Amino acid sequence: MPFPTCRSVITVVLTFAAATAAAQSISPGTYVTEGGWGTLIVHKDGRFRIQSIGTNGHSCDVEAVLKGMKATTSEGCSILFERSLDRVSVSPDARTEEACRNHCGMRAGFSGDYFAEVSVCRAQPVNQDRSRFAGLYRERKYREAVEVLGTLLNRCGRFLYWQSDAEVRNDLAVAYHHLHDDAACVGVLSPLRRTFVEDERVTARAFAPSDADWGEQMVKTTRFNWKACGGQVSEEDKTHE
Repeated sequence: MPFPTCRSVITVVLTFAAATAAAQSISPGTYVTEGGWGTLIVHKDGRFRIQSIGTNGHSCDVEAVLKGMKATTSEGCSILFERSLDRVSVSPDARTEEACRNHCGMRAGFSGDYFAEVSVCRAQPVNQDRSRFAGLYRERKYREAVEVLGTLLNRCGRFLYWQSDAEVRNDLAVAYHHLHDDAACVGVLSPLRRTFVEDERVTARAFAPSDADWGEQMVKTTRFNWKACGGQVSEEDKTHE
């Protein structure tokens, strides 16, 4: 078998280098965290921006340019990226922790797993589905309303911000109740039980100040819907009513 010429060797080396670089890059696009607290936007030229929400209105805002699977911000924060089949993992370098904190409020961070955004789970289509549900509910078309919101929760529930998730689940639960399907009502509220149902006095105070009014109302709403659908309340909880 003849040896490759110098030109073909160079071609092979360049091709391998390009493939390696591609394997170590992050595809341009929008990535979101489970729970919807963080967004990573990557541009074709390697520029990226991370925005995240923490408790009590605190947030992070990070911008830099990717160099392979690393980046350093103008504040001196080094960020490490790791790509797998379904996610991009982001973590600040511990050696530049103080510089990374400069990009965030006290109760916010941006370290975590970011998943490729699903177009139907963006804010606009989600809000459209919720509006469609509200219209159908007002018209007492409960079965159609359940179909709209149930589909939304099934395909986008993992990416909904925790407040939106609680609101959607309560809306869907009430629609199920109107269909006399209390088992489904309790089922859709079950993920909220620990935070919103188990102890009204504790959970109402557990929210950060910026969320306190919303939290107090959502605790009352969830507890009412939970009990209306036959959800079990412990003896300890009954003494708090």
